[in-house]
Amino acid sequence: MGEIKLQASLVQQKLTDLKASLADFQADNPDSGSGREILDFQVKINDLNESLNNLIQDYQKMALQHVEASSDAVDSLENLERTVANMMRA
Repeated sequence: MGEIKLQASLVQQKLTDLKASLADFQADNPDSGSGREILDFQVKINDLNESLNNLIQDYQKMALQHVEASSDAVDSLENLERTVANMMRA
């Protein structure tokens, strides 16, 4: 039977890349109209932008939680792999 080798460093690098991408991900605030009267359309755009920003923040929190959980799972798998290898040597 083949041996499964966990490539923890590759997984950890991808999780680090995801964290960096999440930190850079945001929506820009639209121009408020430069002193002109804000039209209904602009108000709707601002509301949509606020909703989008809230959605992005929620996604970032959830994704970071998944990154941490994945990192913990990789650590657990590495420990399990070491334990099994030690048991097989004994």
